[in-house]
Amino acid sequence: MVEEFKKHGIDILNVYFCPHSPEENCDCRKPKIGMILQSQKDFEIDLINSWLIGDKITDIETAVNANISNNILISQKKDYPELLNIANNLLDTINIIKK
Repeated sequence: MVEEFKKHGIDILNVYFCPHSPEENCDCRKPKIGMILQSQKDFEIDLINSWLIGDKITDIETAVNANISNNILISQKKDYPELLNIANNLLDTINIIKK
């Protein structure tokens, strides 16, 4: 994934993932915000002005839990009418962010 983005001039600084099972009840498993807090610490991220883009509803729940109000769910399904920002694919997220 990182190499594919790099081909298009996009540098990804780090990739975070949770290696734990749901039963372990860790702080890094979404929708908990452990990975968000770690990335904020690593890169001094301004969460208020950040965007979280995800392909699962737990990604959006994570954004809400971390007070990231700018979020986009990538989904072909329109099962979440309460969400303001739903994109069909990653490319479509650009138009939402530009608004």
